[in-house]
Amino acid sequence: MSQNPRRVVADGAGTADGFEQSQDISTAQNFQLHASIGDRYGSPSIRDSALFYASLGWKVFRLSRSKKPLKGSHGFKDATSDPAIIEAWFHETPWANLGLATGEIVVIDVDGPGGAAELHRIADPHGGMPRTLASKTARGFHFFYRTPVGVRLRSINSPRPKSGADGLDIKAHGGFVVLPPSFIAATGFVYYWLNNEPIAELPLWFVDYAESLRGRPRALENVFVSLGPLPKYLENLSVPDTTSCARDALTTSWSTHEEARLRSALKFISADDYDMWIRVGMALHHLEWDRSDGTSISFEIWNEWSSKCEEKYSPAACETKWASFCRASYNGPSVNVATVFHLASENGWTELPSTDLPMAAANLSSDALASKSALDTNQKATNTRDAMINAADLRTMTFDPARYVLPRFIPEGLTLLVGRPKVGKSWWALDLCLACAGNRPALGALKPEHGDVLYLALEDNKRRLQNRIDKLMSPFKEEWPKRLILVPAGGWLRADEGGLQKIENWCKSVEKPVLIVIDTLERIRKPPNGKSQLYSADYEAITGLQKIALDYGLAIVVLHHDRKSEADDAFDTVSGTLGLTGAADTILIIKRRPNGVVLFARGRDIEESETAMQFDKALCRWTILGAASEVHRSNERARVIAALKTAGQPLTTREIMDDAEMRNRNATDILLGKMVRDGEILRVGRGRYSLSSENTGQNGQKERSGIEAADSIDKKANLSDLSDLSGSAH
Repeated sequence: MSQNPRRVVADGAGTADGFEQSQDISTAQNFQLHASIGDRYGSPSIRDSALFYASLGWKVFRLSRSKKPLKGSHGFKDATSDPAIIEAWFHETPWANLGLATGEIVVIDVDGPGGAAELHRIADPHGGMPRTLASKTARGFHFFYRTPVGVRLRSINSPRPKSGADGLDIKAHGGFVVLPPSFIAATGFVYYWLNNEPIAELPLWFVDYAESLRGRPRALENVFVSLGPLPKYLENLSVPDTTSCARDALTTSWSTHEEARLRSALKFISADDYDMWIRVGMALHHLEWDRSDGTSISFEIWNEWSSKCEEKYSPAACETKWASFCRASYNGPSVNVATVFHLASENGWTELPSTDLPMAAANLSSDALASKSALDTNQKATNTRDAMINAADLRTMTFDPARYVLPRFIPEGLTLLVGRPKVGKSWWALDLCLACAGNRPALGALKPEHGDVLYLALEDNKRRLQNRIDKLMSPFKEEWPKRLILVPAGGWLRADEGGLQKIENWCKSVEKPVLIVIDTLERIRKPPNGKSQLYSADYEAITGLQKIALDYGLAIVVLHHDRKSEADDAFDTVSGTLGLTGAADTILIIKRRPNGVVLFARGRDIEESETAMQFDKALCRWTILGAASEVHRSNERARVIAALKTAGQPLTTREIMDDAEMRNRNATDILLGKMVRDGEILRVGRGRYSLSSENTGQNGQKERSGIEAADSIDKKANLSDLSDLSGSAH
């Protein structure tokens, strides 16, 4: 049997079987990390994490609580994927951190804004870096990539003016990185995963860049880079022109029904915009609906539609522009009749019934309308009777489980997302929209339901939307999701003016509607007339949206503001009357607290919770950290607990001060007293302290995960002010 050239690797890089094994290691079963070792609300121990990484083929080793190899060890040279050795390690030192020996996996280590800027400088000319697995470090990020076949790259550290300065390092052969959920005792920081993406292959252009830093080109002499020439029996294979096939498929033959369908769609498109006028004209010209006498039905439809904009309409301009569509020199984007129907559907158009006549409903006489109204009234009465059910019958019914668009936080129905202006509601909502439409995690590691999304950004223009999405999608090389439909300011009607009907029409026009976001409530609700009671007006403002959400089994998230005055119950700070909170199915409130940001959640189908969040300016994304009571423990308290964990025995106040790097004896005594009262530590004997049962790990099973400790160093910088980001944050 002949050798498969794709399985041949460079000299010294291993056998073909070894190469296949490295592919399995890097693919890592799509890296369902959080599903396998515990999600961000669990507490996976470092030991369990190490065993899981080893099952993927990763070579791991132990580190101290200060990121350095353990005393007496050989650092990354001890790295192994043998579970028996790992079990023995953590039986001996259950408090140890975890390192990954890089090589088969290359890690780009980005430190600070300077490192991020350098990565952008290198990657932007190539369209950015491929999206891949990433983790959060104390000062930046780790991006994990698979080494290309036949490439052996050594670790390279960028030159820096002083220790601790920003920079970009490449961790490859001869290097290592710290793996989540390792805990740094001196700062209280816990490494954690930002996503669960598959590991992408490191681009060859980046390999060339890395080797250029070492002053030598990439060598690939011993690698087969292709499968060789095409076999003779395939040389004469005729491949059809798929472009022309697609063009023919999009050409619609004329019929009375198709003409009526097209005219009905054009009613939903304005001829006022020049770009829109040109696109519709090109699409109609593509139809080639010509009569035998040489006149064009397509042109007549376009001309009639153009005349609706009287202030800009010119018959001569229409004829001249129509003739220009015939020029063979045009090489711009292809436009066809599908463009018209797409534009119309975005504005609420729905398909005609299957008939060759225009919609008869538009021509109903007054008598027919009266008869229809009476029929509707009788139908409503019948539906009310049909809705009645006795308890015995209800008991035996079976229903589909509740649908959660965002696990733990957003079930189907209407959700109010409330917060102060500029707290970051719009970033939160837009990231969720991109995640649903693009089938990726949101808020760290939560996987929302994938489907079609409508985002009514009624306070943003197109430029701001483009800028925000670019920030959220950068620095990864990823297509923007086509299943996300965006509507900027001025592009939607209020609820009482047809806005609700347009939302329902959109739900009918897409394959799988899962999420609608409205930013904000004031932009879509019916303006108050001064006659309605405030409670009724607030209740009515969202019940129409709630009905659509329940009818179509999707989630509608409405952004709203809270009032300035605080209250004991965060949910009492929602601006307006209890009519809003009473009608909503779920309420989420983003609040800034002294120790950080908290997401309060309460609803009919979710458990009430208070969850800590963190906004990362580098990614412009919110991350769920975990229970607020655990995460917002102060940095000093975290260092005390880390010192006691490392020691594994009671310590005196002086010993705690030394290990936790605390200088003021009086302040330390006060802090220890508070921690004893809060149940975090215990006073054992005179002047000695130990961990409470809440913070004591058993056999290394309970470690503080990346969700249970806040990045206290970066927190103030990340959460201080969002107004300097592009556009206003709501």
